[in-house]
Amino acid sequence: MNSAPPVNEIDIADKQSLQSVINFLEGYFPDSLTFHHFLSAIQRNTIKPQDLWPNQLLVNDKNDIKCVLFIYSLMSFKSAYKPIAEDEKSMRSDISFFCDNKEDQIFVSMIQHYVPWSKVKKIVFTDFPHRFSSIIESFIRENNLGDAHTVNCQQMELDKETFIEKCKAMTYTCPSDIIIRPLTLSDASTINEFWEHKSEISLYRFMYEIEHLLSYGAFRGETLISWCMRKYNGCVANVFTKPEARRLGLASMLNVFMASKILEQEERVFTFVINDNTASVSMLEKLGYKKTDDTDCLTTTMNFAPPVNEIDITDTQSLQPIINFLGGQFPESMELWHLLKDIQRNVIRKKDLWPNQLLVNDKNDIKCVLFIYSLMGFKSTYESVTEEEASMYREINFFCDNKEDQLFVSMIRYYVPWTTAKSIVFSSFPHRFLSIIESFIQENSLGSTHITTCQQMELDKESFKEKYKTMTYACPSGTCFLNNTLAQSQSNIVLDIVIRPLSLSDASTVNDFWEYKSPSSLYRISHEIKYSLAYGASCDEKLIGWCLKRYDSSIGNVFIKPEARRRGLASILNAYMASKILEKEEQVYCFVTKDNVASFSMLQQIGYKRTADADWLVFTPK
Repeated sequence: MNSAPPVNEIDIADKQSLQSVINFLEGYFPDSLTFHHFLSAIQRNTIKPQDLWPNQLLVNDKNDIKCVLFIYSLMSFKSAYKPIAEDEKSMRSDISFFCDNKEDQIFVSMIQHYVPWSKVKKIVFTDFPHRFSSIIESFIRENNLGDAHTVNCQQMELDKETFIEKCKAMTYTCPSDIIIRPLTLSDASTINEFWEHKSEISLYRFMYEIEHLLSYGAFRGETLISWCMRKYNGCVANVFTKPEARRLGLASMLNVFMASKILEQEERVFTFVINDNTASVSMLEKLGYKKTDDTDCLTTTMNFAPPVNEIDITDTQSLQPIINFLGGQFPESMELWHLLKDIQRNVIRKKDLWPNQLLVNDKNDIKCVLFIYSLMGFKSTYESVTEEEASMYREINFFCDNKEDQLFVSMIRYYVPWTTAKSIVFSSFPHRFLSIIESFIQENSLGSTHITTCQQMELDKESFKEKYKTMTYACPSGTCFLNNTLAQSQSNIVLDIVIRPLSLSDASTVNDFWEYKSPSSLYRISHEIKYSLAYGASCDEKLIGWCLKRYDSSIGNVFIKPEARRRGLASILNAYMASKILEKEEQVYCFVTKDNVASFSMLQQIGYKRTADADWLVFTPK
């Protein structure tokens, strides 16, 4: 996937800001006619911003507009008449857009990163130029997002002068028992019942349009038999005559009446007709309409997202069943277990990993756990960080039962923010999941991956205690004996190396030498120095080596500067750190890359044993 393109968000309540977008669209008539009318109606407050809430009007660059994307919800029409249930808020998003002919790549990039593909059940692209259909359909198909259904139409616009001339010669006789009058709210259910494209929102849309826009019906007595409405985006729509009242010319009469009223407001009159509706095309041509464009509507029904329960990580009681589940899956689930355990004890705070989501397939029958968070939350302790900034860099810890691979794939498909993050790190997961994640990313052409394969190693407490009594290391001035306290030396030996706790001033040095340095690493290291265990080796007050207890409780960031190597400092620091962790009666574990034979050997000598294969996978957009 491409990186998210920079955009400017336009406040649709700001008439001046909206004008620049309207001016851009005006230069692309007739292709942009519908969208132009829609935004003009918002600017005039005919359509109010709250009627389309939530909404986002995005442009590639407010000073050089090439592409406009308007994401809104017609579900808000319902709120004027009936409360919206919580699950209805994620039911659908509606999208109007227009892009310059030469800016297809910008368009694809914008819909990729800003359309809420994974957050709603249905996405409707409405009344857009036909040339974009293949682009949208391909994007949906290639990313396996859902099923797309496209309706092909003709955009037809009324020629004012022709219409006026034709009206002079038109003779329509309305039967004496039929009257034409404005529609009322009580008519909405009848219109919706006969609407071919009836949806979860159509009834409330009709009610809104009847109440706020132009709408007329032909009535026989009190029975509505034919109608014509003006849609929220300005077009003449919903022209329909019941079968028993056809061949009376009611559709033409209503269309003429509606066109006359719109022309009185000095606005353009346009409509859409499905391509195979030759009767309507013929009728409109007789009234003075001319085809001006090929236009489509595309509805995407998203692939089914698996139901999940989101767990509040500040709720220690709700965390416990997940911790229990993970505790039964040792050693593979060790890192996530430790991380959630530290969150439960408030060693790691919710804000440290903000924004975050802890998801389980079913809180009453846990099979799969997915924890999505950002280490940029650590930055908030030292300087301000926005949610947008934090959301760019995401970390994921997970664990799934051996038999639940399909459930795992389904959860990462719908809940991992593939289209919004700049980088996603799947951290310390069992090796058996590597091929699953890689295949998913490759099959969906999401981006590139970098994999680090490690061995998870755990310290054998009894073995370590025995080895700890006799450990000896060569130091620059002689031999250091590592007993119950670090480097307790013989009286005739003077050491020039000091082991001390790290301070915040050391964080930048540790980060500079960190092989996997990232936008969050300095703040993570600072947090671990301040709130966890962190020790360094200094020579002449210069830091030459260090070892930290990471936020997930593993021993990590063990590093010795090149000029200080071959003195056993890594072993000294690791053993000292292990002893401090054991004093807290906690588990001691770490990860070592598979090709790091020297470190693996050193850890075995201290008393570590390999317990699992674990991988890290860094996903980077194309």
